[in-house]
Amino acid sequence: MEPSPEARHALGIELAAEMVRTFGRVRIRVTGTSMTPSVLPGDVVSVKQVDFDAVSSGDIVVFSRAGRLFAHRVVGTHVALREPHLVTRGDNLACDDPPVGRSELVGCVTSIERRRAGFHPRQLARVLFLGLSALRRTLSGTA
Repeated sequence: MEPSPEARHALGIELAAEMVRTFGRVRIRVTGTSMTPSVLPGDVVSVKQVDFDAVSSGDIVVFSRAGRLFAHRVVGTHVALREPHLVTRGDNLACDDPPVGRSELVGCVTSIERRRAGFHPRQLARVLFLGLSALRRTLSGTA
């Protein structure tokens, strides 16, 4: 009997998390739109195992929750019951995610591959910021 699509999906998520725990890294194809325009559906992200305490604001982390993997940007930290948590949010979302605990963290995105061109997540953020700033100046007539 063939497993259901949901069971195959859950198995894929567990496999990706186990690859990071065992080998220290994995590559995952993105399917959602919560990180647009930084990360687009179809992009391939390289995820590297990272110490929870080494993660900082601006990093894109991958975490596992409710049988799904999420790749969202760290926007801060939060302490609950004396345990540190990461505060994350998709670049295309208005609200923060529920805090991410140590056990949910899979790893940190080290590169994004789009149509065979690779780049670092912070490099992309800088390019997008500079491009939007130039567009804003042009539209306001101060260029």
